Amino acid sequence: MTILLILFGILLLIAAIGYFCFRTAMVRYQGVSARNYQKGRDKINKRVMSAFIDQMQEGTAWFKSHLSDAEEITLTSYDGLQLKATFLPNPGSDKTIILMHGYRSSAAFDYSVAFRWFYEMGFNLLVAYQRSHGKSEGRYICYGAKERFDCQGWANYIADRFGPDHRIVLDGISMGASTVLMASGLDLPPNVTCVMADSGFTSAWDEIGHVIRHDYHLPALPFQHLINLYAKLFAKMDLREASTIKAMETNRLPILLLHGEADFFVPCEMTRRTYEACRTDKCMLTVPGADHGMSLLIDPEGVIRLTDEFLAKYCP
Repeated sequence: MTILLILFGILLLIAAIGYFCFRTAMVRYQGVSARNYQKGRDKINKRVMSAFIDQMQEGTAWFKSHLSDAEEITLTSYDGLQLKATFLPNPGSDKTIILMHGYRSSAAFDYSVAFRWFYEMGFNLLVAYQRSHGKSEGRYICYGAKERFDCQGWANYIADRFGPDHRIVLDGISMGASTVLMASGLDLPPNVTCVMADSGFTSAWDEIGHVIRHDYHLPALPFQHLINLYAKLFAKMDLREASTIKAMETNRLPILLLHGEADFFVPCEMTRRTYEACRTDKCMLTVPGADHGMSLLIDPEGVIRLTDEFLAKYCP
């Protein structure tokens, strides 16, 4: 009986740790939890990105200065959530870039140094709040598995609003990169001409397994499977149901991939795997010394040159 109680206690502890990991990985932070997370994130960002803070603040200020010309738009997701985005029109433009930010982040941070660049290239900016982030509804972060349909919805919105001759580019960073890559395998409007993705992971399963091992120093088995169990029960998704690799099987669009070779959060190897799986026109740049999502900051000349060439070819 004593042995059984001990075993039961161990199993209960493992299940509790798994649930804690699930909540940490997938449940939207609110209230005190959200404030504490943001404080911790700000400390990390100041340390890692200290050399670029002025540049990022300048970019954010530029975007905010144009908000008087912008509008907030609402999209109802396929599963009934109210999703929000900021749409900044560019007078006379016939093309829109849809910007999908990263995990527990925001476009105001992730795209701070890119807003003006894309705008001066002639794009309207559709700056989305991913589900369970910012102004958008949602309780669970789904690592692109459900967000891909949200991205598809935004693309359909722009196509319906501006007509068949209006061109659309999908762009994402971190989880947003995975979102647009997974969306590329869906039935998108023909307006979408290409996809750009920086620092994306291959799947929720792969990324959560990586974080369990490298950040929490826990074995993937059984915790990866436990998180997946809780994801099925609460978030109604399987961590393995969507991946950038699977999306490449049906993707018809040209793909540009970026990744920092010193990425601590999403291994650069995940982007290399996506590149290998891609069957369409593709190009990739990996940046030595660049941490997560920092390719443009570390190698602006290389990233801008490649991006300009890519867009000149696929969305001139």
